[in-house]
Amino acid sequence: MGVYVRYISWEIRSQTIIEVGELYTKSDATLKKALGWLGSYPLANLIQVWTESSNHSTMVKLAIPSTSCPLYRVFSSYSSHKSMPVEEKVDSEGKVHWTTELSSVRKAERVLERIKNETGVRGVRMKVSKGRPLSRANVFLLKFALEHGYFDIPRRVSARELSQKTGLPLSTLDTALRRAVRHVLSEAVK
Repeated sequence: MGVYVRYISWEIRSQTIIEVGELYTKSDATLKKALGWLGSYPLANLIQVWTESSNHSTMVKLAIPSTSCPLYRVFSSYSSHKSMPVEEKVDSEGKVHWTTELSSVRKAERVLERIKNETGVRGVRMKVSKGRPLSRANVFLLKFALEHGYFDIPRRVSARELSQKTGLPLSTLDTALRRAVRHVLSEAVK
């Protein structure tokens, strides 16, 4: 249909999934057709069109009963956080990524199988993260070290100089950098 969606927010309120997104197309006729389809979407019990602009885009808010959403049912039956079982993100290529916290790889494999069987979604891949996620401070430190040439060959800045620039003790900087690099490598080399 030529309609693109950018998710802005997704949350659960009293067993109802509230989704806010922006639809944009190449023509007003296509946009009206998409809004008509959303208006008769059987899972949604509330559709609100917030803004309509001249650039073929509109903001919409959907309220969907969580019990009628197959993805919610799958994720919530295995997730350790029932109130927010899944975080959904759409990358710049339009691919949808779901993140949830599960206690074992076996549960993740069951979730993957149920998604395929119950929702008809194909091409699902699973990525397991072990340990703590990379903190914002560590991401900042990695970027700072990269931008200042710490990872260049030859190095443009030493660990001691980086320590002085960041105000971190040398041992703290070294430990934080090595943890961050280890985390990034373990994610990349799986």
